[in-house]
Amino acid sequence: MIPSGLFYDLVDSQIAFKIVQRNFNSPNFIFSVPRVKDGQLRLTMLGSQPLVGSADAILARLNALLCEHPVRQPNAHAFRPATSNAKIVGYSIFPEAEKGKQHGLPEEMSVECRIMPADRSSPGREISMVSVIVDGKHSLHLMETVGKDNLQEISRLSPHALPMEIHGGLAANGYYQESFVTLYGEEALEEAKTKLREACNRAGSAGADARHAHH
Repeated sequence: MIPSGLFYDLVDSQIAFKIVQRNFNSPNFIFSVPRVKDGQLRLTMLGSQPLVGSADAILARLNALLCEHPVRQPNAHAFRPATSNAKIVGYSIFPEAEKGKQHGLPEEMSVECRIMPADRSSPGREISMVSVIVDGKHSLHLMETVGKDNLQEISRLSPHALPMEIHGGLAANGYYQESFVTLYGEEALEEAKTKLREACNRAGSAGADARHAHH
């Protein structure tokens, strides 16, 4: 997904941009967003019909499209090993050269996202937390999947003011450990890691039981 702040900065500055999602087994996925025209945005994808709509609609659809192609392994410098329920997404943003340079943007912005189910998910509502790194800068976002084709940002989160349970789950995954330990201590971090291992073990056992039931 793209942090909404970054997306709207590009759109409102009338900077066209291209997103390249590398695919090692086949051609790359390429998404293009030209400057706003006639009050609407256009999203073009190689091999597909363009989508035209409001900025929020295009962003929600683009977020979902980017999440359809997770990478198998995260880059070693960016993420710890993924847990069984986390999904890694990576891509690069290329703002149009001249206009981007005028606004102090680099020629390319590397983005990596780790998408994790949030504890507050309920039946019929899929909520996730996404930790995003844009050129080395971290941010944390709460997202909601709407239908099959849209992923909307609900809000940006602060790791310094999260519910302890959510903060602990992130810290056990290797995120925001320093702030968690500062608030709750090393012992609480070890407890969070134990909870995560137990949850992964339960998920693995449930999967094995389901496979045996089919035989």
